[in-house]
Amino acid sequence: MIEGLPTLDDVEFNNKSVLLRIDINAPIVNSTILDTTRFESHVPTIKELENTKLVLLAHQSRPGKKDFTTLKSHSDILSRLVGREVEYIDEIFSSRALNKIKRLKKGEILLLENVRFYSEEQLKRGAEEHSSSHLIKKLKPHFDLFVNDAFSACHRSHASLVGFVPVIPSVIGRLVEKEVLALSKAIKSPGRKIFILGGAKIEDSVKVMKNVLKKDIAEKVVLTGVVANYFLMLDGIDLGEINRKIVEENKEGIEDKEMREIFESYKDKIILPFDFGIESEGVR
Repeated sequence: MIEGLPTLDDVEFNNKSVLLRIDINAPIVNSTILDTTRFESHVPTIKELENTKLVLLAHQSRPGKKDFTTLKSHSDILSRLVGREVEYIDEIFSSRALNKIKRLKKGEILLLENVRFYSEEQLKRGAEEHSSSHLIKKLKPHFDLFVNDAFSACHRSHASLVGFVPVIPSVIGRLVEKEVLALSKAIKSPGRKIFILGGAKIEDSVKVMKNVLKKDIAEKVVLTGVVANYFLMLDGIDLGEINRKIVEENKEGIEDKEMREIFESYKDKIILPFDFGIESEGVR
């Protein structure tokens, strides 16, 4: 157990039926997955569970996005990395999917369809409420253990991430264990701490920023990507129509008034970009 979280070292999983939640969400352009880093990060956990009947749950993008698609290509990449077949089924908890799960043999791996195809997956609910959803009620009778190895999605209270915890034995996988240990070591260590936050999901970065600033954990917070553009716009800088549109598409759950107050309160600690690269006629 680490930081109060049970790990694979705390349970007997060989010969068991295991449901493993992973995060293999990846950039896709023209139906091609461009980066397999997240796939590779889950290989140690999957290989450790080789003597189980293993079912994988994962997502790709979110509704409305161009790369919101099936996990067929993802199963091919996992098969290559793990060194054995990862069978894909284009359903999540239909009778056909449940029968496939029932027939799994020890050592076999099955990847279910993109869990965000299920309408209740992303509803804002707690673990107990999610545990009564159709997804959990249909799948839970078929598993002895739930393993959460989706570190980059652990902050989300989605059905496939938190809903199984109240109803079946649950532990964290090796990737989550590794990341939690690294974060704990960094936060607990003495000395200055500078956090670099970025990416397209403004709400995610803002939650971390608020936490480390209000608890006086961070001496400085460096903002990059879309979240930096958002705060630059709040500060009155015109970044053009394209950037405004991208920010608006990614600021769900964010209130401008609250963000302005935070920015003003911690202006001496929040570092924003002061120089930019642009592309003009294909040239940077």
